Amino acid sequence: MARLGSLVCLSWLVATPLLCKRVNWKSILEVQSALASADEKDKAIATDESTASSHPSDDTDESDPTTPLTSSGFQRQSWCQWVQGWRDWATGATAIATGSMGGPRRVAIFADYDGCWDLPCAASQPGSQLLKNMTTKWEAKVEDTINRHTVENVNKLVMTFVREKIIRNASEVTLFIGSNRQCDELEELNQEFNKNGHALTELRNLAKRFGWKFNPARLADRMPAPQVARIFRSGSDNLKLEMVHNLFKELHSETDVYFFDDAPDYLFKALKEARIPPHIHFHIVYFDYAPMFEPKLVRENYDEQLALLGNRTR
Repeated sequence: MARLGSLVCLSWLVATPLLCKRVNWKSILEVQSALASADEKDKAIATDESTASSHPSDDTDESDPTTPLTSSGFQRQSWCQWVQGWRDWATGATAIATGSMGGPRRVAIFADYDGCWDLPCAASQPGSQLLKNMTTKWEAKVEDTINRHTVENVNKLVMTFVREKIIRNASEVTLFIGSNRQCDELEELNQEFNKNGHALTELRNLAKRFGWKFNPARLADRMPAPQVARIFRSGSDNLKLEMVHNLFKELHSETDVYFFDDAPDYLFKALKEARIPPHIHFHIVYFDYAPMFEPKLVRENYDEQLALLGNRTR
């Protein structure tokens, strides 16, 4: 009865965010456009900046550009200004580290599950109920059966990206659960709501198929489930930030960490506010497969739904 009671009490915590969640993927296009505009602006004022740097004023701000901006300093009047401010401290908006920290290249993937890595998990199991549920949910959205993408097609795009952009030249790859499912209650409720399997089990199986390591660490391993629920109630972005800090503790050597999520806000908050250990190079990766199944996008490029958005070291 106690377990049932906890599920009932937590159900409203999960249902509202899941039902109301709407990822504004078009914002990624705006970010990329703003970055391009900022590049042109940088070239145009390069000469002026060079001149000014040789005669600095007394009130010149010489703060460390890799230090996260405060919340007040991060608020901008427009997307272009917001992105330019982000670039002032982010170390390369789309850079990919390939052994830049020296020594063997170790990669850790913090994989969001619902609406993200549940698709590779399903696609890797031909004939499974998980794949049937995924196919029914997404492929039915497109009436054009000739030109539409299948779950398998989308998965090929995703895994090609992962092989070429994320784990290339890696001597070791470790998969972590980067989902909101940071305790058993949230795991069960999300599983029931999304009909997409048990995240810990599915990610563990996926890692085994690829020959990767799997680390099952969750916030519930370090704090009581009710405390995890309280953090979740304060916002999924806060839960994801705490999750990132918790998973950092599992890494003890130089590692390139890639945090995948289908919510840009969660990614940017983690990149901006995370306390990054000196041996970690932290990357954020936007991955939202839902728009890939929309009829109007069938023939288009998918860089906007699957992209490295930024990276940062300590």
